[in-house]
Amino acid sequence: MARTRDRVRVVEGPPRYDRYFWMLVLIAASMLVGIALLLLDTSGYDSSEAKGGPSITLPKIENRAPRPPATTPPPAGGATAPGGT
Repeated sequence: MARTRDRVRVVEGPPRYDRYFWMLVLIAASMLVGIALLLLDTSGYDSSEAKGGPSITLPKIENRAPRPPATTPPPAGGATAPGGT
C-alpha cells in the first residue's frame, strides 16, 4: 500500500478573492460608516447637558413593628368543618 502522507499539494498563483472575502470587506466598511454616523450624531449634543440627573424623592418609610400574618378565625360554636373528623 502506498503512503500519501508525504505528498504536499502546492497551489501557485495569485490569491483568490472569493465571496467570503468581499462579504468581510462589505461588513467592515458598513461598520466604519456606522461608527462615523454615530460620532456625527453624538457630536451634536452638548456635554454639559449630561451632567447630573433627575432628582428622585422617595416617600419616608415609618419604623413600625411588622404586622402578624392574618389568620382565619375558627368556625363559631366549635363545630368542625363538613366532612371533617
